[in-house]
Amino acid sequence: MKRIGIIGMLALGCLAEAKVPDWENLEVRAIDKEPARVFSPPFASREEALKEDWRNSSRVLSLNGSWSFHFAKNPDERALGFEAPDFDVNGWSRIDVPGNWQTQGFGVPIYTNFTYPFHRDPPRISGDPPRDWTAWDHRNEVGSYRRDFDLPQGWGGKEVFLHFGGVESAFYVWVNGQKVGYSQDSYLPAEFRLTPYLKEGINTLAVEVYRWSDGSYLEDQDFWRLSGIFRDVMVYATPKTWVRDYAFKYDLARDFSSAEMKVEVDLATPAGGGGGVVETVAELLDPEGKVVWTARTRKSGTLGGKVANPQLWSGETPTLYTLVLTTTAGGETSAQRHQVGFHRIELSDEGEFLVNGRPIIFKGVNRHEHNPDTGRYVSDEQMEKEVQMMKQFNINSVRTSHYPNHPRFLELCDEYGLYLVAEANIESHGSGYGDESLSRKPEWREAHIERVVDMYQRDKNHAAVAMWSLGNEAGPGENFAAAADALRKLDETHPIHYEGFPDPSPHDSMNSHMYPSVDFLNQAGAQSSSRPVFVCEYAHSMGNATGNLDEYVEAFETHKRLIGGCIWDWVDQGLRKPSDRKSPIGWAEFFAYGGDFGDRPNDGNFCCNGIVLPDHTPTPKTWQVKSSYQPAEFYYQSGKLSFRNEFFHTTAAARHELVFVLEANGKEVARQTVAAPSAEPWETVEVPVPASMRAGNEPGTRYLMTVMLALKEDARWAKAGHVVAWRQFELGATELPAGEVLTGALVKESGDQVEIAGEGFVAEFEKSSGHWVSLKYDGREMWSEGRGPELHLYRAPGDNDGWVQSRWEQAGLGELTEECVAFHVEKAPLPRVTVVTKSTGKGGFYCDTTMTYTFSKDGTIVLDAVIAPSKEDLVLPRSGLRCFLDPALSQVEWQGRGPWENYVDRKTGSAIGRYQKSVLEMFEPYVKPQFMGNREDTDWVALQGENGGLLVWSRQAFGFSALPVTDEALAAASHPTEIETESATVLSLDAAQTGLGGSSCGPATLEKYQVKGTPRRMVLALRPLKSGEDPSSARRALEVGPVAIPGRDEEGRVTLDGEASRLVVGAEVVKAPVNLPDGRVTVFPVVPQKGIAGTPVSREFSLWLDRRGWTAQASSEQSGEGEAAHAIDGDPSTYWHTEWKDREPGPPHELEVDFGKNLRLRGVSMVPRQGQGNGRVREFRIEGSKGRGPWKTLVEGRMNGGDSEQSFDFSEVAEISRVRLVAKNSHSGPWAAIAELVPLLED
Repeated sequence: MKRIGIIGMLALGCLAEAKVPDWENLEVRAIDKEPARVFSPPFASREEALKEDWRNSSRVLSLNGSWSFHFAKNPDERALGFEAPDFDVNGWSRIDVPGNWQTQGFGVPIYTNFTYPFHRDPPRISGDPPRDWTAWDHRNEVGSYRRDFDLPQGWGGKEVFLHFGGVESAFYVWVNGQKVGYSQDSYLPAEFRLTPYLKEGINTLAVEVYRWSDGSYLEDQDFWRLSGIFRDVMVYATPKTWVRDYAFKYDLARDFSSAEMKVEVDLATPAGGGGGVVETVAELLDPEGKVVWTARTRKSGTLGGKVANPQLWSGETPTLYTLVLTTTAGGETSAQRHQVGFHRIELSDEGEFLVNGRPIIFKGVNRHEHNPDTGRYVSDEQMEKEVQMMKQFNINSVRTSHYPNHPRFLELCDEYGLYLVAEANIESHGSGYGDESLSRKPEWREAHIERVVDMYQRDKNHAAVAMWSLGNEAGPGENFAAAADALRKLDETHPIHYEGFPDPSPHDSMNSHMYPSVDFLNQAGAQSSSRPVFVCEYAHSMGNATGNLDEYVEAFETHKRLIGGCIWDWVDQGLRKPSDRKSPIGWAEFFAYGGDFGDRPNDGNFCCNGIVLPDHTPTPKTWQVKSSYQPAEFYYQSGKLSFRNEFFHTTAAARHELVFVLEANGKEVARQTVAAPSAEPWETVEVPVPASMRAGNEPGTRYLMTVMLALKEDARWAKAGHVVAWRQFELGATELPAGEVLTGALVKESGDQVEIAGEGFVAEFEKSSGHWVSLKYDGREMWSEGRGPELHLYRAPGDNDGWVQSRWEQAGLGELTEECVAFHVEKAPLPRVTVVTKSTGKGGFYCDTTMTYTFSKDGTIVLDAVIAPSKEDLVLPRSGLRCFLDPALSQVEWQGRGPWENYVDRKTGSAIGRYQKSVLEMFEPYVKPQFMGNREDTDWVALQGENGGLLVWSRQAFGFSALPVTDEALAAASHPTEIETESATVLSLDAAQTGLGGSSCGPATLEKYQVKGTPRRMVLALRPLKSGEDPSSARRALEVGPVAIPGRDEEGRVTLDGEASRLVVGAEVVKAPVNLPDGRVTVFPVVPQKGIAGTPVSREFSLWLDRRGWTAQASSEQSGEGEAAHAIDGDPSTYWHTEWKDREPGPPHELEVDFGKNLRLRGVSMVPRQGQGNGRVREFRIEGSKGRGPWKTLVEGRMNGGDSEQSFDFSEVAEISRVRLVAKNSHSGPWAAIAELVPLLED
């Protein structure tokens, strides 16, 4: 079949003069390519079909392996005439097929998110790009492949077809020097009839592959831009009469008691007829191999019949039948096989997604096909490992982003039970969503329809397909409406998804969203509608990420029409690259991202968003996904345990058992296994707690009960005992033994030095700096390079810190200059050192830190620290301390959450326990280095070497990390192999650390997980540990007196937190909140004391900016994301953004702020949208108005395109009540975006 169109008639002379290459011709998408059909390679007989995998069929010859290869940077340099069998290719290179040539040493891998890597001029791709782009020299790489093959015996007289599973992006095929055909669409099969071109003996196959084509405009996915033959190549043989295509269809009775079969068969017959009597026998075998249905036909058509009491397929019970079609004609036989399943998919009136009558929630991931060594080629073994991992980590669904995946992956999803959002190979993100969108161009319509329909034809018989997806980020135009209409004519049983349609749309089945906030979802879920809400991308897992996943899943489970979503995404798309340096954990390689191959343009490490590493190693993110997605929940209150079965189709009792474990200070003291409850899906039942799960009364002991739902027997994807779901509950904690405060430590002062000595310890301070420079236990130094506890507010910015990172940089958190402003020594009753420091950053930021150290004679030291930043509205990375320990203290033991890294909004997947690791094992190999290694809810941590070490504990839970590197070193490195290690163990101790969120593409950290710049107190105790001493038992209770910490409320009033009874402002004693006067005020609390006195605290406050009564409106705003009010909410993580989804109004754009009263302003400052450049304002004008008076221009300017706050002064002070920003243009796109517009008050 020749699929080629020509518009109009051209004179031959004109056509010869300006021939458009096929690969830049919209009308040529294929030449002599077979129509799309189900992927079902043939077998020689029914028996072979039932016994063998298709790869082992006697009718299939694999051409995978080593091929001869010639590489050219552009078409003019490609090999010419190589298709001739006598063309000498002995001097050519060799290449593995399947594979990408860029991962085998040819050409340049390019990573961009949506910027086309070539000159954008659709459908042409050969124009001149910028000179610094890779495409300037590599205008359009061409790979020429060749190999010989010999047909197997017995194939004579048969039809022979050539199958390419995937080739990127366009290619020609020759056999024995004759042109066979041409194809585009990189992710669906291209098949060609070879019969007329073959000869006896050796046949020569030649393939010419072009890196880019007009089809590349529809393949603008967020991935590495690679090319070549990356999926299986084979030839297969059939009789002259054979089943060319077939579709497994059925109607299930409402009560599921029977299925009416409708198997559509398309027979291919010889031209002109002949070939004898034809008969096709269709059989359906149940899971035990018993034939439950059979039918016969002698022509194309629909075979009917009924199956009684079919076993249903679901993600939890992936029951598969085997459909076998056996055709005989003229004494020849051919057979085909496909595993199929019975299920009914429908949408309820309340917007639920029903499978077999029961609502399900998609707890899914987006999946790119990726291997760090072979690129887009993924082996069968890797695919099966991925599917097994997904099942092990409670993932129940996959969106094939953004193209049809390898057929074997779909087979595995059928077999293991994973729901598929099967997506067509369409993304034209780089063309935008407005008038230039290819979805709006009539000349691109057929290409859109074809890709959707061809996907359906290949994958129509797979039970795992839950819905079809038309594509991704390609605009809302009419071409998708046409594609949806074409798909519905073929399949009315599956819902249709496309995020690009406006909500609601008559062309799809649901509202779809990317990266919504939890609040947005809860609001959407509360609205009554029959249209489900599906989140096709959320929880952007770039780097240290996947914060507040629990809140998303809770929303899905709360509202019926929220049918779940797919995390972006499954695997970091890093490519392995050797290095002449080693990472801190000894790797002499790293995972490369955009720019690491000299590729331009590129989007850096934005390709690394996975919950598993590029080599599919699980990360702490994976464990949190397992916890958030788990199919059961436990509740414990007042000694009673409740169990909720969150499977959708099965009881937990069928395959699972409950395991109870009691731990005392992290050590198991009792374990008991009982039968799992027989709760129906989403039923909650009470479960008796075994008598062995009772707290004891040992002093200083924390008792925890862990309840686990585990597999009773081996499953295909996990062994017996695998924990499917778990939760942990506090049973109680006894007080630590009373600590004996031992006097007798001696204080010695000499010049700038203060020395405190006791039994086996010596501590030294430096008065001028306030530094604790030495701590020796039994003569062994604990500190490295004299760096005892110091203020630590900074963390190496993570990929999800973009929403606030510029504010950290503006405040200079990573480069604070510390000054000791007070140093006080008390000698009795206990030696006590109080150090007050002021750490100054930039932009007026500073932090007052008061640390009081109280020394006991036995070497126990109480550290009482109050950290008081100057800007309480500033979200800090962390609030805590850091010290540098002797590198010999390289073994870490702790009681807290673990064993893997965790954070305040990603910790429910980490159990509280007692763990041990080396400092090197605490390192997390993020593709791009960033903050890492934290453990939350810690009771104590011990750092030890061969001869003991140091124990740190607290009366309050704290966070810590112990690493061989600093945050500063992490921030300075682009890859793990570039990190400078410390000759120390770097111990960070945090009162609090800001959570993770997902703002690399999505909402910022939830406010409840943000560490605001309010003062915090941290009380720690330190003491030496002897070798073999139990750290938990070495702790003692120490009574430390209260402190009072002045603060500030949302109305700008000074308040008091803590346990003090009085607040002194000047000479006035007050107890209620105090209105802050203009200027500055210093607050000195008065605190009654007992035990070890708490550290004294004072604070200074400055003028408050009152935002109450402000309003904002804009000429355009994106609903649900970029409302105008975000520009005045004081939160730089939110932003005003003009419309971009349904329409894209061009500049100028206006944002008006009404202060509700007159203000005297000297200027304004603007905070650009954080972490993303789209819409950042470039040239602008600021206008002002008093009351409803006329607008007057106050300043015109240009923003620099960065994410730092920028200030613009007026020529004179203006008294106004309204201000208007007129954004003339932006640094990126037709939009405008601003995070904050802040008035600068007259000094």
